[in-house]
Amino acid sequence: MESEQFGNFSNLTFDATSSAHYIIQDVIFTILCFVAMLANVGLIYTIFHFRRMRTVPNLILANWAIADLSCLLTTPSTYRLIALMDNISLSSLFMCSLYEIGNTAQVATLFFAILLSIDWYIAAYFENTSKTFRKYMKFYLAVLWVCMFCVLCIGVVYCVYNYFANFVLATIIFFSYCALFLFIIIAQMCNCVRRCKSRRVTYPKLMLNVATAFTISWFFGFVNFFIMTAVNKYYRIVEIISSILVFCTSIIIFMIMYRQDNDFHACINNVLRRDRSGYEEANFDFRTPVRKPIVKNGAQCLFSNKDQNVFMY
Repeated sequence: MESEQFGNFSNLTFDATSSAHYIIQDVIFTILCFVAMLANVGLIYTIFHFRRMRTVPNLILANWAIADLSCLLTTPSTYRLIALMDNISLSSLFMCSLYEIGNTAQVATLFFAILLSIDWYIAAYFENTSKTFRKYMKFYLAVLWVCMFCVLCIGVVYCVYNYFANFVLATIIFFSYCALFLFIIIAQMCNCVRRCKSRRVTYPKLMLNVATAFTISWFFGFVNFFIMTAVNKYYRIVEIISSILVFCTSIIIFMIMYRQDNDFHACINNVLRRDRSGYEEANFDFRTPVRKPIVKNGAQCLFSNKDQNVFMY
């Protein structure tokens, strides 16, 4: 995400008048941020609102969208514009909190992307193991959120009390992204090798494509992050390019889902047209058994994720 220069934020206050030169850039970033938030809200709403969308991979994707939405809500360009409009200065505690929420949410998006990739790989190559792995998915997600909340609390305390804790988060992000990058390369290579040997993977590649798009979108951001933390240099153009790509991640993933997942496509169309004739809608409830949707127009509502047959209850 668009980041501030790394350092101690505990003594930093934000003065609106001294940052007026950011106005054009901040307007562009804020517009991108708003569109990306709409994409995340669309993902979250569609997955939780339509029972047919509540597969395990989709649930991981919805949690990723929640974490990414948290990143977008704490974007520096957004609160800089608010401060400029109201001509106020932001306190160090507020800055520390926003900064740590954004960093923690970034770490969470990485972990959810890794979890999504692992889930796809196990489901594609180890079907029996996948059933056991997915059985405890709610537990994995809950543990991940609890860990992220603890990291957030520790980060805010360290920031407020003049301790330098950025190295820990930087290390986590560095190794997490490297692990995800290598895993995606291995998964794509395995997929290509099997295709060359006429042993194609029959499991849908949708979530592999989603994880790959996330990894590519984050590449420039990772390079920028590495330059700022390891080399201790700052290049504005690299930050702008990386920020735009990271902002667009949720938009890209939304488009991939819309184009490659017929169920998601049909659900979005139903929402936009306010048409409830295609899918049965219900509130999200883990304990409610999943029923098949009421389909009145078979051509309109197709189900393509037949191999992703583990639903949340």
